[in-house]
Amino acid sequence: MTSFEVDREGTFVATLKRDETISVVMWRVDDERKVRVPAGVTELIDVTGKEIKPTSGFMLVGETPVLMPSRSTTVQAVRTWKDATGKFSVKARFASYADGVVTLEREDGKQVKVPRNKLSSADKEWIDAFVSEQS
Repeated sequence: MTSFEVDREGTFVATLKRDETISVVMWRVDDERKVRVPAGVTELIDVTGKEIKPTSGFMLVGETPVLMPSRSTTVQAVRTWKDATGKFSVKARFASYADGVVTLEREDGKQVKVPRNKLSSADKEWIDAFVSEQS
């Protein structure tokens, strides 16, 4: 397990890595909720092995965990990203990094592009570790 978080809506999100495959498992405890399918996810499976078909980019997540296997390393759990001043923060998933620009996907599905040099030192370290891991 590379990360585990509970988002603001109470959805549990665990990111798992085996060799080069990164997968995300999501579940809820109290109720079912529509959750946006993260960028890079091409397949959804419940714990029984049944394929789940998302509707308009959303899936229903409840007590039965949903597995999102992906060869794409863009699938990440939601985390809080901060700017270098500490005055700005956004809860988002990492989507991509190219040409010095980090693309984040907020929980509402909107993407935010942030120059790497504007991020906090902790977030820069996270990006550097991620990039070196992919090399």
